[in-house]
Amino acid sequence: MLLTSGKRILKDLSYLLMIFFLVSCANNDSSEETEVSIVTSSTEVTEIVEDTVSPNFVKNPIVDEITEYSANISWIVEDDYGPPNISITLNDELLYTGKDSQFQITDLAADTEYLVIIVASDSNQNITTKSITFTTLEILDNEPPRFIKSLTLDNVDYESATVSWEVEDLLSEFTLTLTINDEKIDNFNSPYVFSDLQPSTRYSIAIDAIDSEGNSASNSLTFQTLQDPNVVQTGLNFKKPLTISSISSSGAIATWEVQNQTGETQYTLSLGDLVIYEGKNTSFQLVNLEPNSYYELDLVAIDETQTSVSSFSSFTTSVYLDNLAPVFNKQATASDITTTSVVISWEATDNIGIDYYILKEGNSQIYQGSNTSRTVEGLVSTKDFTFTVEAFDKEGNSSISNVSFTT
Repeated sequence: MLLTSGKRILKDLSYLLMIFFLVSCANNDSSEETEVSIVTSSTEVTEIVEDTVSPNFVKNPIVDEITEYSANISWIVEDDYGPPNISITLNDELLYTGKDSQFQITDLAADTEYLVIIVASDSNQNITTKSITFTTLEILDNEPPRFIKSLTLDNVDYESATVSWEVEDLLSEFTLTLTINDEKIDNFNSPYVFSDLQPSTRYSIAIDAIDSEGNSASNSLTFQTLQDPNVVQTGLNFKKPLTISSISSSGAIATWEVQNQTGETQYTLSLGDLVIYEGKNTSFQLVNLEPNSYYELDLVAIDETQTSVSSFSSFTTSVYLDNLAPVFNKQATASDITTTSVVISWEATDNIGIDYYILKEGNSQIYQGSNTSRTVEGLVSTKDFTFTVEAFDKEGNSSISNVSFTT
């Protein structure tokens, strides 16, 4: 029994020693300083939303300012991710790409139908397509041919006379008819020589121009041939009858010459019933005449023996040919400048009226028409621009005004 009890005591003692040893080891480990770091992390999740919404035309394309040769198209389109790109095709031909809200279509044919397709696309290639058709105006020719050089008597003697003229029609083909004393002449050109005339005889020449639309214009003149030099003239007579030259839209020159006069010769020149010259000169300049108007002149020459002779002539002034360019009474200005747009305004005057304006940025035409302001969009920010406005009158005379600015 004692032996058994002793064995148990020893076994219990062994357990106690083991426990003591383990506790000691644990205390030794805890005596060393240990640094513990705890690392935490967080992740931000960004949701990517794919753009599947096409641009929206808040104002459908419209065509206005239609002429025989041009038309203006405008629109307003929006997109959630910035201004979309616009492309315009006309009858399958690409005319424009950019971000403007209007475009001037030029170089069109008159009285012709056109199909315009406008495509708005965003950066994700979502597209919206619009189409519109329009027809250019028909050319209405109600303007007659015009004599840019009046029917003019270039030379005359006792048996012949030479006349010349120049006619044009900007819109239609035309034909001419030439007559002398109401007798029609075939196969003629300017200048034309009338031959086999009679001495000391009055002749009336007329030329009529009629275009394919039935518009017509005419010029006429009257002159007197010289006396027959083979007949001896002992008294006062005309060596050169009253002749009209240098005919313009507002003036002409009358000249004459007498022979066999006794002493000094006095001349009286009348325009219709109005005496416009009295004196001894053998020429007179007519001024302040009306364009495209018919005038008759009578000349009476009297020498010191009171012998008198007379001569008659008539003519038609030419049409007015304007060579005066328009004047800008308001130079081109830029206002309401933003990062992407600007308003360009201007105004010009002309003696016969402004026909149209052309607005350009560099070599790119933006607008053609009669308006005096234009909003230009789709510009690039912080960039220098120069815009040019050119004003045209109906004769094609033009003037230019420029404006520069920075967006």
